[in-house]
Amino acid sequence: MRPEVRQAIIKANPDYFSWDKAHQEKYGQAIPKEEYQIIRNHLYKTLFDITVRKNDKDVEEQCTPEQTFQFNQVILPLTGIGENCFYLNESMGDDGVLDFETWYNYDIHDHGYQESYSDQKSGAIKPCRGRIHGRWTRRLIDNSFYYVTLITEADFLYSALDEVAGDYINELIPYDFVEGKNHGKKTMEGAYGICVAMLTG
Repeated sequence: MRPEVRQAIIKANPDYFSWDKAHQEKYGQAIPKEEYQIIRNHLYKTLFDITVRKNDKDVEEQCTPEQTFQFNQVILPLTGIGENCFYLNESMGDDGVLDFETWYNYDIHDHGYQESYSDQKSGAIKPCRGRIHGRWTRRLIDNSFYYVTLITEADFLYSALDEVAGDYINELIPYDFVEGKNHGKKTMEGAYGICVAMLTG
């Protein structure tokens, strides 16, 4: 853990260094909002000389991709668990990784959590057949920081079939890619414009 992180933790919650590893990991998975802001603000100032104003909620947008990478790398020993500082970069409501004995238990819970938002009117939850979208994670591999995507067997199979289907469609319907007038531009909502592909004869 770098000195900047230790300093930030001491400012936010000096009791942290008197806890055992299990207690520290549980804290890192659910840092109280006010304490996280203290830690975050200290790191932005010491690492990048960025002063966070009291009501500045979008300070992350001031950072370059390189600074964001460095911030995530530096804070990982606090927020990650285990020897490799594993961190699941996905919301699970009030639950955390440490609340589940196995990834199967997590997958079932996550499925129900996601389904609760997809059909709020009926409350119906579809059967869980394995998630077909990767999960963003961060971890250390040989003491180097990496972003890692976890996928299920169902996701692997789905991706393989999708790639084969895409290649087959390209053979049946050849096309050339043509940039649209809004290519690469931000829309009013802040997202990037849709790229347009035009079919050839």
